Amino acid sequence: TVLQYLSLKPHPQKSSQVKLSKDTLKYKTLVSRLASLAAAHPDLGLTPGAVDEAWVATTDAAASAAHERLEADLVTHKANQIKESIRNGHNDLGDFFYDRGKLDAALGSYLKSRDYCTASVHVVEMCLNVVRVSLEMTEYLRVESHVSKAEHGPEATSDPATLATLKAYSGIAFLGKANFKDAAKRFLEMAHHLPDGASDDPENPTPP
Repeated sequence: TVLQYLSLKPHPQKSSQVKLSKDTLKYKTLVSRLASLAAAHPDLGLTPGAVDEAWVATTDAAASAAHERLEADLVTHKANQIKESIRNGHNDLGDFFYDRGKLDAALGSYLKSRDYCTASVHVVEMCLNVVRVSLEMTEYLRVESHVSKAEHGPEATSDPATLATLKAYSGIAFLGKANFKDAAKRFLEMAHHLPDGASDDPENPTPP
């Protein structure tokens, strides 16, 4: 798929960039693919490095400790029966799993936060999290349903930036399904909802 191609296409600098994250599996996958590419195309002059096992071990150990802490925090929040704390606990776990590349677990955590939303802004936040993960999983029907849910909330309709983000996510989902007409429509709608001063070039924003 388009998203999988963009996220895992080998590139000489990409493995070092992934080391800035906590996704050790993606890092090892990219190093392996870069090595395969270098072997198959020696004319490219690539010099792939070996897997940094020390970094992998350190990152995995830190992630394991963080996971245990987040799970313990969530247990405490549930014992205290404070909805906002429980919602934040599920979101924190979702963020953790997402950073680790565990999309199924991230999606599950974000969906669990739904039962503890006490305001429309919480529902929109949940939808955005679910959509972000679902796009990477190429679950386009889930993307569409949660974009629609968020768009019909007062928080989204009153915030042009949020609405533009939802239009962009929807457009990407349509691209993933090769529905280019609806994708173009969504991207045009996105441009219409961009806040004043927004620009395609973040380095040179349009002056207000």
